[in-house]
Amino acid sequence: MHKLVVLYSKPADPDHFRDYYVTNHLPLVMNLPGLLAWRYSFDVAATNGEAPYFAVFEGDFADAAAMATARASPQG
Repeated sequence: MHKLVVLYSKPADPDHFRDYYVTNHLPLVMNLPGLLAWRYSFDVAATNGEAPYFAVFEGDFADAAAMATARASPQG
């Protein structure tokens, strides 16, 4: 299993980012070839202090070749 992890820093306009991500970006992600499962969260927390990231995405693929194919696709 291969996992793609994307960590997003805090955007200038958090509300716009959330809206765009959910409305436009995630529908593209759902069409990635070979994507087995995916998760995302805007609730990124740190054990001490402020979290260095605003959001996180995880996508699971069967292997490196499947992930490479997905990243090379129009959606990727």
